[in-house]
Amino acid sequence: MTPQQCLAFWPNSSLKKWQELCEKFGSDTDWWGASISAAQGMSWADSVKASFIEWRKNAHPERFADALLRCASTLVPYGTPTYPRQLKELKEPPLGLFVRGKPLGGLMLAAVGTRRPSPYGRQAATMLIPPLARAGLTIVSGLAYGIDALCHTLTLETGGSTVAVLGSGVDPYSVQPVSNQNLAERIVANGGTIVSEYPPGTLPTAYSFPMRNRIIAGLCSTTLVIEAPQESGALITAQVAADLHRTVACVPHPITTAHGAGSNRWLSEHGAAI
Repeated sequence: MTPQQCLAFWPNSSLKKWQELCEKFGSDTDWWGASISAAQGMSWADSVKASFIEWRKNAHPERFADALLRCASTLVPYGTPTYPRQLKELKEPPLGLFVRGKPLGGLMLAAVGTRRPSPYGRQAATMLIPPLARAGLTIVSGLAYGIDALCHTLTLETGGSTVAVLGSGVDPYSVQPVSNQNLAERIVANGGTIVSEYPPGTLPTAYSFPMRNRIIAGLCSTTLVIEAPQESGALITAQVAADLHRTVACVPHPITTAHGAGSNRWLSEHGAAI
């Protein structure tokens, strides 16, 4: 494994930190060879330096390669030919992508929404996702409760291709929520993909879920918000897509419930084309 690939296993890794290490030490290989003490000269917080030094003590390429092998996954580093070019437009592109299943590719559409969908939201997803999947679009979502899981399931039932972007490791035991672990395995078994910037064995955090939303939007040319309340992670995904000047489509919602208040607010603030 390359030093860049190894660094992707550090819990505090990022593209910026890798670039800073390469800039200071002249090359990827040089910083890896000097990495036990490398952090001392970096302009990182003391806690980050301590984390790096402690991690590096037990950072062995063979162990990382074995972790990938055990969960039948691969690591796609930034800057390599198979790294999705559209992710490079993000303000913070992932240093690498851990991928289980089919390699990423094709025309992708993000389908996102609330974890607690109303009957209207479920009906909207059931009307929209199957024809989009049949048209050849790969449906990308976050494998969360509610709209995410429904969109993955509808795509599988249609015989289409779906990608689940996780806020955890891609290994079967790290997938959250636990109730969707079987769905994750169905996605892989049916020619889909599980992807994350976090290494195998990583459990999700409150921080990792919003971070994975930028990858969902970054992979896709269009983001479809099916149903979102006022405070919804789906709107984070929509905002990332808008900042990238990608298309954001939003299903209007009846004013009689709060389930789609965030969707309606998005339409009100950003306008709608018919």
